[in-house]
Amino acid sequence: MNHVLPEESILFGDDGSHTFYAIQGYDIKRTGTFFFDDVFGAMGHAIGYSIGAKLAAPNKKVICLTGDGCMLMQGTEVSTAVNAHAAVIFIVLNNSVLDMVDKGMKAHVGKAVGTALESPVQIANFAASMGATSYTCRTSAHLKESLERALEREETTVIEVIVDHNEIPPTMRRG
Repeated sequence: MNHVLPEESILFGDDGSHTFYAIQGYDIKRTGTFFFDDVFGAMGHAIGYSIGAKLAAPNKKVICLTGDGCMLMQGTEVSTAVNAHAAVIFIVLNNSVLDMVDKGMKAHVGKAVGTALESPVQIANFAASMGATSYTCRTSAHLKESLERALEREETTVIEVIVDHNEIPPTMRRG
């Protein structure tokens, strides 16, 4: 994202492991362009925040970094974005697990219960069913290409990024 997003882009990080990748690896170039609400910990909050931000600042590029669990909780708001002509770019990391909960349970109690999705959700298809442009990415090159396409268009776009569920988030790599 560092090499593709314009420096004035506004990025909202949702609650989950996916945002810690942004916190660790995304270079914030301007004050007031990266938002992460870590106070309430409500999964899916960034989806609505990003739609509101785009409606308030229609000339800015607004990106929401979220996960599959958040999208399952608040993802129907993509329909709101489509119907309001809010050209938000939703980047959804999909590992078919509530990752932060899963890894936390395994680290602290030795096993996780109720965190893995038995049947993987196809986020891009879900988004397309609401009228959003959507992509499914399995490589960083395809993610870059999809993000570049989304930035060129003025339409609601959902970019699903398939992620290995065994990936350990940055917050758990501390020794």
